[in-house]
Amino acid sequence: MNIVITGATGFIGSHLVKHFLKFNNYKIKILIKKGKKSEIFADTNIEIIKTNFSYSELLNVFIGVDQIVHLAGVRMPRSIKYVNIDYFYDANIKLIENILIAANKCNVRRITMSSSIAVYGDIIKSEYISENNMLNPINNYGLSKLIGEQLMYQFSKNTSIETVSLRFSQIFGIGEKANLIIQNFIDKCLKGEDIMIYPNGFQKRDYLYILDVLNAIETVINQDSMNGCYNIGSNIAYSAYEIAEIIKEELNSPSKIIISKSRHSFNKIVMDISKFQKETRWNPRWTLRESIRDMISCIN
Repeated sequence: MNIVITGATGFIGSHLVKHFLKFNNYKIKILIKKGKKSEIFADTNIEIIKTNFSYSELLNVFIGVDQIVHLAGVRMPRSIKYVNIDYFYDANIKLIENILIAANKCNVRRITMSSSIAVYGDIIKSEYISENNMLNPINNYGLSKLIGEQLMYQFSKNTSIETVSLRFSQIFGIGEKANLIIQNFIDKCLKGEDIMIYPNGFQKRDYLYILDVLNAIETVINQDSMNGCYNIGSNIAYSAYEIAEIIKEELNSPSKIIISKSRHSFNKIVMDISKFQKETRWNPRWTLRESIRDMISCIN
C-alpha cells in the first residue's frame, strides 16, 4: 500500500513512520515543509519530499498514492489566551484544502486527519463526550480543526474520496515535550523535586498513549471502507494528582506531592469511543500505569 504522511517530523508523525518501518506491506512517502530538518529519517529507505504544500506540488506527489495520513499542523501556543485565526490558517485549514483537491485529482482512496478534543470546546460538567456532542470550540485552534473536519466532510460527500477525522484525547508518550504533564512529572520525580497540584489538578481527563494512537491510525488504514469523525481515547480518565501518584510509585521517588489550598474541581471528561470500537473492533491496549512504565524504561 502506498501511503503519504504529512507532519512526519512531529510527535505523532515520527512515531508513526518508525512504526510503519517494521512492516513490508507499506511503501511510505513523507512530506516535509521546505526548510525543516529531516535527519531523523536519514538511515531509512523512506522517500522524503520537501514541499511548500501547494496544490501544484502535491499533484505530483499524490500520483499512485492509495492513502494519506495528514498529521501536519500547528497547535495552540501554551499560556496564551487568544491567538488570531491567521496563525492557524495556512497549516490547519488551507493545507487541508490543498491536500483534498490534489488527492481528488489523483484518485487517492482515503485521507485520515488528526483532529482534536478541542472541537468540543469547554466541557464544564462531568460527562462522556460522544461524536453527537455540541461542537463549540473556545479558541481558534479548535475552530481551525473543526473547519478542517468540515472540509473533509464536504469532499467525502461530493467526491469518491473517503475521509476520516480522528478526534484524539490528550496524547502522551516517549519524546513528548518536557512541559507536558506526564513527562514533566517523570522529570521531577527523577530529580526528587516536589510536584505541585493546582486547583484543576483534580479534574479527570482522558489520556491516550502514543502506541495506542499508532494502532488506531493503522486500524483506519486497513479498513475496507470508512468515513466520518471518530473519538479516539483511552475510555478512562485520570487526574493530575493520580498521575503524580503513579509516577512517584513507579520511580520509588522521594518527591512530595503538594496540593494547593485553593478550591478544587472534581469533574471528569472521558471520550466515548464506542462508535470507533463498533466499526473497527479497535480497543486501547495500554493502561496509564503500563504506559508510564514503558516511558520510564526508555529513559533508564
